[in-house]
Amino acid sequence: MTKEPINDTEFDLQIARENDSIKFRTHYLELSDSGEYDNNEIYQLLLAFNETLTYPLDAEEMSRYAELWQISGTPPATEQAPPEDSLTLYNQAIIELDPKKLYQCASGLATLKRLSPVEYAHIRGEIKEKFGKKVDWSDLNRAITHAERQQTLAETGTKPDVADIAQRWKRPVNLSIHPTR
Repeated sequence: MTKEPINDTEFDLQIARENDSIKFRTHYLELSDSGEYDNNEIYQLLLAFNETLTYPLDAEEMSRYAELWQISGTPPATEQAPPEDSLTLYNQAIIELDPKKLYQCASGLATLKRLSPVEYAHIRGEIKEKFGKKVDWSDLNRAITHAERQQTLAETGTKPDVADIAQRWKRPVNLSIHPTR
């Protein structure tokens, strides 16, 4: 949850920072869509572009975007790089209206939700518009929330809470035993 601004100046500052963040993401999309650059070149170009912004992203934000977009040239240290880029997989899911591919994007969507709630809200609207009732939003939201929790745990290095332990120990339900389900 973002902190509410106390005055107009703080509100203007929040808007200016969000605008620079949007410019940064838009620049990434332009570089990526052009097909002219490999991941390392895109990363270097984004580092240079970031320096031109009024409110440049800090090193932690740059690292998160690099991990999300897999543009630094190295996979995240805590997990193997997925076989396909999160954004590519998401775009394929939208184009093909493939719910399975969309669910595979849960980790990338969780990262986006943490880094940019505004952009995540736009993506969420796009998902609802494109998929309609083909995707159960409650199920997708649970997958995103779980991925978000795992990312936070990996970053902070804290011990898992009861919900995380319960998730690991949860047994699959045999529906033949529970006729009421």
